[in-house]
Parts: sequence; C-alpha cells; structure tokens
Amino acid sequence: MSKEKNAANKSSSVVIIGGANVDITGKTNEAPLYETSNPGNVQVSLGGVGRNIAHNLHYLGVESFLITAVGKDIYGDKILSECKEIGLNLEHSLVVKGGTSGIYLSVLGEDGEMVIALSQMDVFEKLTPAFLEEKTEIIKNAKVIVVDTNIPRKSIELILEIAVKNNNPVFLDTVSLTKAKNIKDIIGQFHTIKPNLLELELLVERKIDTLEEIKIATEILLSKGVKEIVVSLGKEGAFYHDGKCYGRVPGFSAEVKNTTGAGDAFLAGLVYGTLFEKSLREKVVIGLGCGAITVESYNTISDKLNPSELKRIIRDL
Repeated sequence: MSKEKNAANKSSSVVIIGGANVDITGKTNEAPLYETSNPGNVQVSLGGVGRNIAHNLHYLGVESFLITAVGKDIYGDKILSECKEIGLNLEHSLVVKGGTSGIYLSVLGEDGEMVIALSQMDVFEKLTPAFLEEKTEIIKNAKVIVVDTNIPRKSIELILEIAVKNNNPVFLDTVSLTKAKNIKDIIGQFHTIKPNLLELELLVERKIDTLEEIKIATEILLSKGVKEIVVSLGKEGAFYHDGKCYGRVPGFSAEVKNTTGAGDAFLAGLVYGTLFEKSLREKVVIGLGCGAITVESYNTISDKLNPSELKRIIRDL
C-alpha cells in the first residue's frame, strides 16, 4: 500500500490546501513617513495562509496535512526544514524545480496595523487539478478541508467536487479582495467562509455600513448555499450567521504588536471549534481568542497559543 493511502486511512482531522511562504515584516517605531527610510524592527518568519492555519492547529493539538508548493530555493528549504522542526506534515506538498518560493512582505505602522504589503505567490499556480487528483484519498478522508484562494480556480473547483461526493465541509479563507473576486460566483459551494467587510461587500455587490446591513449581506450568501458565515470586524470582533442564529461577538482586549496572521489564527479557531462540534457563536469566540493571543506576539504565529491559554482567554465569554 502506498504511503499516501496509509496516511489517508488514518482519517485525518484536517487537510489544508494553500500557501506557505516566508514573511518579511517591518514595523515602524512611529507614524510612518513615506518616500524615506523609517526606523523600526524587521522580523523574518514562516507564513502563508494555509501554512499559518496548519501551524495554529498544530499548537491546538489538531492533526493536519498541509498541501502546498515551494520553490527549490533557499526560501523553500527554509519552509520545508522549519515546518519539519515544528511537526507540520508536508509529505503531500510539491517542490517546484526552477520555481521561486512564496514571499510576503509587509510594512506595519507603529500601532501594528498594516500600511502596505506585497506578495509573490506564483508558485501556487503549480497546485493544479492534475496534481491534486493524486491527493484525492487524503482529501476525501478529511473531517474538515480548508482552502485558501492562493491556489488556481480550477483546483478549488476540483476540491469542492471531491468534498460534495464525500460530504466534507470546506472552509474558505478569501485572503484578499483580488483573490475573493476569483471565486465569487461559486461562493455558495463552501460550508464556511470568513470574509472581512470589504470582501463581504465584493461578494454581495453592495456597500455595507451597519450591523443590519451586514446581516442582510450574510443572508444573501446563505441563500446561495453557504452554511456558516463569519465576518471579521477587526477590533470590533466578528459577526456570525448560520441561517438560524446570528449576532456580533465583541473583540478581546489585547496589546497589539502585529496583526499579520491574526485572521489565519481566527480561521484555525473556527476549524478547532468545528471538530469539537461547538455552536457557531462558540466557534467565533474561540476564533477571536486565537486572534487575540496572536496579535500580542511580534511573530505571525504565537508560541503561546495552546488549548490551556485559549481556555483562559475565552472563559468570560
């Protein structure tokens, strides 16, 4: 029996298909000045939406398989070696000869909020339907499938096809406005989505200013087939709707050092809650707790994230 079939027979908890890259994050000491050099701090760490979600789930004690692509270069070597040290399973991932690994470069203001970012993600185009068809066994055995929109549209369609046949819930991280636009017309095929306000406006093609308008927008997406929607509201927390229950959960107070990676931790929390069959509101609380722990670290992933710390953070909600 092949190595892949052996892995698939374990009935994996989560399969994550998406980006893994190197994050280069700069944070200014004071309000940023443009067209000149700014004193600050620079951190280099592993990132990528899919990889970040897998890393957070690992810290929460969840077994997962990350399917991604890296170039055969120094950054790819760094991603593979450090993921192995962490304990992340990348055995089903692709190493692209002659390819350039993903790089995410961001500049944060003194408050930890993003000023501008650049992403180099061409390598993920190699996660083609043909490649993913070889991973059907591991995908269909997942309790939860997580997809980020860094991968090609046709690959996402294949994953949804596999999921429908095997009744797997698919969680979507929209990643950005540009990437969200790419899957707008098939949004109803996802079980759970986590857009921010701007992405929600794009998905429903209308301006949103109030909580009531958020509710109406989520109902539009629910009518298309989405089962659960969680709208990230930044410092204001999150709004949730599953067709039966809806509401806003306020954000946790936190000393913000770096907001990069908070959304990925949030989605990992939603997945974690799903595995334990929590209600949607409970899952949102868990997600916000994961995000709060993350923003208090300068790193994209907080090494303080674990079930005990998460339980302590969310106990009052």
